[in-house]
Amino acid sequence: EEFLAVLRPFVASMHLRERLLSGRSGDADIHVLFEALCRDVLGAQRACLILDSADISGRLQRIGYRWSDSAEVVRTLNLSDERGQVQTLLLGRKSGGGDYTAEEMDVARAATQRIADLFAGEQVARLAMSLLRRRIAEVKVLGAQNRRVLHDEVLPQLHADILRLEACCDAESMAALTVAHKT
Repeated sequence: EEFLAVLRPFVASMHLRERLLSGRSGDADIHVLFEALCRDVLGAQRACLILDSADISGRLQRIGYRWSDSAEVVRTLNLSDERGQVQTLLLGRKSGGGDYTAEEMDVARAATQRIADLFAGEQVARLAMSLLRRRIAEVKVLGAQNRRVLHDEVLPQLHADILRLEACCDAESMAALTVAHKT
C-alpha cells in the first residue's frame, strides 16, 4: 500500500484536457509530481529542476521542492536528449543522510524526463489553445464584417439591379404589347 501510494502520482492522469478546457493551470499537478519524486522516492530534503524552456520574460523555468537559492547542492544530474542538455536536477542532502544510489539517479532521470515532458506538453497545448481561441475570435469578427458588407453594400446593389431588370422587362413587355395591339 505504501509503494502504491508513492507510485500513484507517477501513473495517475494529469487531466490535461480538462485543465485546457477550463483554463486552469496544471503547474500545481506538476509540482505535486516533483514533490513526490523528491520526498518519497529520492528522500531529498530539497531539490530544484531547471528546465531548458524559458518563460515569457526569458527566465529559465524552475520547479522547486523546499528550494532556496542559497541551498547546498549535494548532487547535480544533467539530463540530455538529441538537442543536448535540456534540464538539470539539483539535489540537496538526503533526509536520512547518506548518498544517492545509482538506482535512485536512474529513477530521478526517468521521472524528471516525464515531468519535463508533461510541462512542455502542457505549455504547447496552452499555446495551441490560445492561438485557436484567437483564430476563432478573428473568424467571428471577419464573419460579422462580411455580413455587414453583404447587408449594407451588396444587398442594396442587388435589389437595385433587380428593380432595373424588372423595369426593363416591364418596358419590353409593354413595347411588345403595343406592337401586337397595333397589328
